[in-house]
Amino acid sequence: AAINSLPSTGGIVTIPAGTYLIDTSKKINLRSNMLLKMDPAAILKAKTCSLIRHYLLYVNGKSNVEIAGGQLVGDRDTHSYAGTSTHEWGHGIQILGSTRVTVRDLRVSKCTGDGVCIGGKSSDVVIGNIVSTNNRRQGLSITNCTNIKVYDSEFSYSKGTSPECGIDLEPDDGYYLSTVLIQNCRMNNNAKYGINIWKRVSGVTITQCTLERNGSLGMGTVGCSGIRFTNNIVRYNSATGVVYNTGT
Repeated sequence: AAINSLPSTGGIVTIPAGTYLIDTSKKINLRSNMLLKMDPAAILKAKTCSLIRHYLLYVNGKSNVEIAGGQLVGDRDTHSYAGTSTHEWGHGIQILGSTRVTVRDLRVSKCTGDGVCIGGKSSDVVIGNIVSTNNRRQGLSITNCTNIKVYDSEFSYSKGTSPECGIDLEPDDGYYLSTVLIQNCRMNNNAKYGINIWKRVSGVTITQCTLERNGSLGMGTVGCSGIRFTNNIVRYNSATGVVYNTGT
C-alpha cells in the first residue's frame, strides 16, 4: 500500500527495524522512480510455501529503482518441495526488463532459487555491497542483459539445486549477455563453481576478486568471448582454479 501510494513522480518507502512475513505469491512489486530504504535490522522473511516460482522483491519493466539496506530471508528451510520440479525459481530479488536499477547494502539468504536474478533484457543494473549466501541455486544469476556492474559483494555457500554457483552468467537459449563488470567480490564455498560463464556471453571483466574453497572450479567458461580476468586470487578450490573451455 505504501508503494502504491507514491505519486507518479516517485518517492521513498522506508521500512523500519523488525521482521515482516512476506507472502511471496503476492511479492513486493516495486515501481519506477522509487527507493525502497530498509533499516539494517529490517528483515523481510518469506512465508513458507510450496510455490515453484516466487519472489520477495520484484522489479519488472521499471526504471530508476533503488533497493537499499535490510535483510531478505527465503523459506528454503521450511519450503514444501512437492512434485518433480526442482523448485529453483524462488528468488530473493527478481529484476526483469528493467533499466537503471541499484541493489546495495543488504543481505539475502536461504532462498529456494537465487539470492538475486537479473534478466529479461535488463540494462544498467548495479549490485553493490551485498552478501548473498546459503541460497539453493545461485548467489547471483545474470541472464539476457547488458551493462551489469557488481561491486564489493560476497556470493557464497550456494547449494541445493544445480548449477550451485556463486555467480552464474548464463543467458536463456536464443538470448545474449554482454558488458559485465565484477570487481572486488568474493565467491567462496559454493557447491560447484565460484563463477560460471555459459554460452553467448561477451565482454566480461572480473578483477580484484577472490574465488576460493568452491566445490569444483574457481571459474569455468563455455562458448563465450572477450573475457578479461585480472588481479584476482584463486585458491583452495576442489578442482582446477580457472578453466577456459569449449568455444571460449
